[in-house]
Amino acid sequence: PSDPIALETAGRWKDSDDQAVAKWFQTRHEWLQTCIRRLEAQYRQTQVASLATLDPQDFIKGVQQWVDQLDDDSRQDVVRELMATLHL
Repeated sequence: PSDPIALETAGRWKDSDDQAVAKWFQTRHEWLQTCIRRLEAQYRQTQVASLATLDPQDFIKGVQQWVDQLDDDSRQDVVRELMATLHL
């Protein structure tokens, strides 16, 4: 399903949906992991580059713009995982 929470709320939940939902969450998790890895790599490059060239504020602004494009749930997930990954 495109959104299992909406299905559940609409009362159209069936046991047969469980597998599809598991797949949906797995895909979402894999997508999040990819996003985090991309941001992590960008963060590391920025730390090295910032000594000479890149203003850390520019990096933060770039991350904020990217995160702002996400829906609310994704944004919260990404921010939570990113902070954990970067030990903030």
